[in-house]
Amino acid sequence: MGGVLGHYGSRVPFYAAAGLCLLNFLYGYFILPESLDKDKRREFNWKRANPIGSFKFLGKHPEISGLIVSLILIYIAGHAVQSNWSFFTMYKFNWTERMVGISLGVVGLLVGIVQGA
Repeated sequence: MGGVLGHYGSRVPFYAAAGLCLLNFLYGYFILPESLDKDKRREFNWKRANPIGSFKFLGKHPEISGLIVSLILIYIAGHAVQSNWSFFTMYKFNWTERMVGISLGVVGLLVGIVQGA
């Protein structure tokens, strides 16, 4: 979608993404019900919301450190392909932003189908 909207200006995809994020927030806040019963909820605690606590958890459980490292490497590799795809196809095949956007959109749909099925 960003590649198609990029045809109309370099900032248009970012405005569209911001609008979609706002719609997603409003839908989640006003439409989706809370799935956890009120009697099973606990008070919010800023100490538990600390993202550094995840690293402390890994320190206590070193047996899953290899899994975490492999997942980080997989995510870096996956994002590296998507980041370089636009530069490669524009250089090698003279594709426009629209063509790159369509190709990445098709890849996204196929990934969704594979993961969903």
